[in-house]
This record gives sequence, C-alpha cells and structure tokens, in this order.
Amino acid sequence: MSLTGTERSSLIAAVAQPSPGRKLADVINLMDDGAYSVSYSIGAEAANAIAVTITVKTIDNRALDNRVCLDFLLISSTSTFALNATDYTIAATTGVVAELVADKVLRVVTSATGVAVLTFTFASTATSFLAACLPGGAMTVSGAITHT
Repeated sequence: MSLTGTERSSLIAAVAQPSPGRKLADVINLMDDGAYSVSYSIGAEAANAIAVTITVKTIDNRALDNRVCLDFLLISSTSTFALNATDYTIAATTGVVAELVADKVLRVVTSATGVAVLTFTFASTATSFLAACLPGGAMTVSGAITHT
C-alpha cells in the first residue's frame, strides 16, 4: 500500500503523539482507511420526524469511500449514558439500520460513501442522542435529537 503525503503525516503523528490509549487503533485505522470518527447533522423536525445524517470519517478527517458497519447507542443523557426509553420509529433513507435492542442499540451500515441517514419519528416530546461505538473503543456523541 502506498501512502499519500497527508496519510504519511497522519501516521507519523498517530505513532509519535497518540491520544491516550489510541495508538494502536490510530495506526490500524489509518492503514486500512477505517472508521476513526463520526460527524452528525441533525435536521429540523417535520411531521414528527427528524433526519440525522451520519458521516463516518478516516483519521485524516475524510469521509470514507466504502461501506462500514457500526453500532450506536441511543441515549437519553450525555452525562450518564442512560439508554433511551422513547418509543421511536427508526428508518434509514440512506444506508441500512437494524435495531439490535429496540430504541436502544442500533447497527448501521453506511452507503458506499460512509454516509447513513436515519429518520427518528415520534409524536410527542423527547430528547435523545446517538453515541457511535468506534473501533478501538472510542465513542462520538451527536447533538440533541429533540422532538417538540
């Protein structure tokens, strides 16, 4: 495998000054162009539905150019990570979603560009967050998904 200049720099940085506990995961994810972080874009509520766009990124902050499968926790608190109690209807408009534990644990397969769009529908008030479980144990948490 041949590394680009940016990839080479990122690899050197990951090995030289890794995040605590992330050295091996950083190197592995860079070498296999794997999932390193997740960004979220939360849409406005319309007809009781909120679309959340999930973009999985590489160590050098590029969107993936392949499908990836990640697990997500649907939580009601970012401080306690309490699992969600809201009875959502969850559907994927881009990618695929399977509820491993209804309204609590999701398995998401992205599109070929590392993107998934999930729609959360609920007819009352609720606030939840998505927490991505990344390789190596790191987690990234979305902003609030708020139904009013």
